[in-house]
Amino acid sequence: MMRRSRCMLLSLLVVLLVGFVVPSVWAGCSEYIGHATLNEASTKNNEDFVEVKLLDGNISSVIYNTWTIGVCSAKGGCSTYNVSSATVTLPYLVVSGIDQKEFDFNKGADILLKDGGGNVIDSLNIGNYSAQASQTSGCSFAFATTVGKSNTHTFARSPDGTGDWAATGPGGSVPNTEEAGNDDATGPDGTPIARIDIANVTVNRGDTATFTLSVYDESGNPTTKPYSIQIEYETIDDTAAAGTDYTAGSGTVTIPAHAGSATFDVPTLGSGGGGCGGSALDFWVRIINPTGAANPVVILNHFAIGTITDGDTLDHIRIEHSGLGLTCQRSDIVIRACSDADCNSEYPFPVEVTMVPASTNPPYWVDGDSYTFTGNTTVQLRQTTPATLTLGISSPSPTPSNGSVCYVGGSPGTCDITFYESGFVFDVPDLRSCETSAAVSIQAVRADATAQTCVADGGFAGTNKTISFWSSYSNPTSGTEQVSIGGIDVATSSPGTGIELSFDAGATASFTLNYPDAGQLQLDARYGGVTGSEEEGLVMLGNDSFAVWPIGLCVYFDDANADCASGNGSCSEFKKVDEVFNLKVKGVCWESSADTDFCSGNPTTQNFQLNSIPITHNLVAPSSAGVSSGMIGVSSIDISAADNGEHIISNQTVSEVGVFTFTATPPNYFGVPLPAATSENIGRFTPDHFITSIITNGVLQDGCTGFTYSGQTFSYVSSNFPEMLITATDSAGNTTVNYRDDFVKLTDPATQISMPAVTADASHTGALGTPLALTWAPSSHLVQNDDGTLTFTLGADQFTYMREANALVAPFTSDIQLSVTSIVDSDGIAATGLPSEFSPIGTEIRYGQMQLQNAYGPETLPLTIPVLTEYYDGNGFLLNSLDNCTSYDALHLSLSSFQGNLTSSDTAASGTGILLSGIGNNLNLSAPGAGNEGSVDLTLDLSQATGADMEWLQPGGNNPAAKATFGIFKGNQRLIYMRESIW
Repeated sequence: MMRRSRCMLLSLLVVLLVGFVVPSVWAGCSEYIGHATLNEASTKNNEDFVEVKLLDGNISSVIYNTWTIGVCSAKGGCSTYNVSSATVTLPYLVVSGIDQKEFDFNKGADILLKDGGGNVIDSLNIGNYSAQASQTSGCSFAFATTVGKSNTHTFARSPDGTGDWAATGPGGSVPNTEEAGNDDATGPDGTPIARIDIANVTVNRGDTATFTLSVYDESGNPTTKPYSIQIEYETIDDTAAAGTDYTAGSGTVTIPAHAGSATFDVPTLGSGGGGCGGSALDFWVRIINPTGAANPVVILNHFAIGTITDGDTLDHIRIEHSGLGLTCQRSDIVIRACSDADCNSEYPFPVEVTMVPASTNPPYWVDGDSYTFTGNTTVQLRQTTPATLTLGISSPSPTPSNGSVCYVGGSPGTCDITFYESGFVFDVPDLRSCETSAAVSIQAVRADATAQTCVADGGFAGTNKTISFWSSYSNPTSGTEQVSIGGIDVATSSPGTGIELSFDAGATASFTLNYPDAGQLQLDARYGGVTGSEEEGLVMLGNDSFAVWPIGLCVYFDDANADCASGNGSCSEFKKVDEVFNLKVKGVCWESSADTDFCSGNPTTQNFQLNSIPITHNLVAPSSAGVSSGMIGVSSIDISAADNGEHIISNQTVSEVGVFTFTATPPNYFGVPLPAATSENIGRFTPDHFITSIITNGVLQDGCTGFTYSGQTFSYVSSNFPEMLITATDSAGNTTVNYRDDFVKLTDPATQISMPAVTADASHTGALGTPLALTWAPSSHLVQNDDGTLTFTLGADQFTYMREANALVAPFTSDIQLSVTSIVDSDGIAATGLPSEFSPIGTEIRYGQMQLQNAYGPETLPLTIPVLTEYYDGNGFLLNSLDNCTSYDALHLSLSSFQGNLTSSDTAASGTGILLSGIGNNLNLSAPGAGNEGSVDLTLDLSQATGADMEWLQPGGNNPAAKATFGIFKGNQRLIYMRESIW
């Protein structure tokens, strides 16, 4: 309350001085009438406001923050505005943001200032507009409340706070004076006008109360003026009555030029009745308008209280405090009224005090700024923001002889009490992704000295509090998953998500935390005081950084045919060496403590980022001696933000054949070692291609001694077959040594190596002008060399030059070209650089024939049948003196057409042999005996089916033939024709 009633039996006094009423007894009329006024209203420059001036400095913020301003306008509508939203520059309270539609001075408006009970304190009626007139019924106002319509933008009182209303300029041409006096802006010396204040006084009964008027500048600092200032004053009864307790007074006080203050006296009466039970009595002193228009001033406080005390002396008021407080709780302040300097005895009568600093929330006196107590009392102060406050007493009643003193911890000390910031301390442990943490303790403490906890009144001990939590991403700086506390997802930015926690007697609570991703995060906690409560303005913060790491990595692949569970050469072909494939590495969430397969069902930690992760490989198969692990194309990776937790190595390669595993061995992640992760078997990797090289062209074996007959089959010299080296290679032609064992898929030369049929000599033409025809029956095999190569060998091939009319040519050396045109294994891996040709060293080809010569002799002796071979030299047939290989046998000699006395039973063929220099003399007919003269036709069967299988020696396509004659001697060699025939 504004009034300071000392006795419940005293009724409120109504004093009418210069139209002043304190307070109104009419229902709906506030006790603060005359103690505060509407001072200014303005719509200038779209800065619509109403200004209230406090005429009484004893009205605290606890009181005026409950006031309201009602604004109505003929232009349209009414609205109510809270004074608690005002900008405060004491003694001015400026409420801004008035709706212009409700604030038209040219059409009429009315404004009411009301106290917290809805009672009217002051009124302004513009142009007799009466929307709120009924609410002022019965109220007598101390100062003018009406003004006429105007197109002005500003109305203001003059003198400031108490004068009549007037427009400050046509159309609002004069700037508004928000938070300033309404009098002239400057004094006669051109400086800002003086501001005058009056202080309360406490005296013993019978003493004179001396009141002091002081001059202040616009910043609130004591000052002087080079001119004099005159101000009227008057006394007003409260619980003290004029003529009984004091001598009423009024008059003019002059503050001389260059003086900062002036005083006037009000005598008190020693014979007064006193207060109830010896209590002090109060009377008012009011400053009335300053006189002299040349010396304008602003009166900061129009009222002061004079307090008359009885008997005991109030020596001083002692303020006892600890010197420090926490923003999270109340601080106890003991106020002691002392009758002596050492406070050995306490003043036995009620004492009224107003605590300093005034409540503005913060600071906030829990039970209000003003207290009445006897002896001592404990009050509680809340300061919800860090600050050093200077404690003090204002307007004590009665006034102590020696003011107030401060004690800190039981000893005289400073009046300063420092409120330290409070907050939360908690330590979130580093944890694994998706795994719920152990209980995390959170305690409400002093921010810079955490041993001091918030356990006092109004603190956290034994209470449930809703703490706002939010998480933020530190590294990486963004994400999609949310931290959860107790199963509730919390926001990723302030103001966070409210989580109710139960704090114990030590101001400690606990919670559990889970984060289904990886990275470094910060968890913030905030507690904010509720507006309008004693905790208003309190902000308690705390935070902690923590790391969340994946349970491990998953190295995997999902390309078709990449899986090789058997780990051997039976797996499907996957990629060629050096051919790129996808290998994937990702961080994954925890699933369970028994989890060992991190690639099965574990969610990806999308925020996992880590640089320089080594990638290594291991050869699973083949495993025989001499194998090579080869090289991989990508041996280190960075999992970056763009990967969303999974890095795809889209260009991984392997330089060797086989089946492999791949291992990622991550470095420490925020100081935590992560286990190495190995993939399943990947493969089978094949060579890129084959390359070939001729080891030897081979040497053709002569069919006979130094030559081969046309029509005769021949092959290679047994120690000199044509051979080709087939090498499995990578894309650059480097040998893949692991192409061995069951990884070799080039196994069947008959189907996997293509050699076109050879049908003619490569360079020789025959008698008819066409290439000399031949046949080729190939026979080949492959041998693994266990070093990435195979040897392809032509071993049992058979060649035959066709014995035909075109073949009747002079001897020539064979030119046979064998071409390898394609090598493709069962994986489709092919050789490059083909065709490749074998050019075996040739044999001389001769067109030959065998001849039997006629034989003559006596019938009593065996007869030799000469055998010889010939070759065509380009002109005719000559004895083939090189033939030391052709065999002959009487078994293939047939006898027919016996003539004379010679019969088939008389002679028989015998003998076998091999030609020597093309001639054979071992073929004989037995002697038929005397009297068995005659002849017989001889035929040597060279056919394949029934004879000697030497058709290549058949002259003219026939078997060689001759005649043997017994019983005659050899004739004249010069005889060409002898007609006479014996047989």
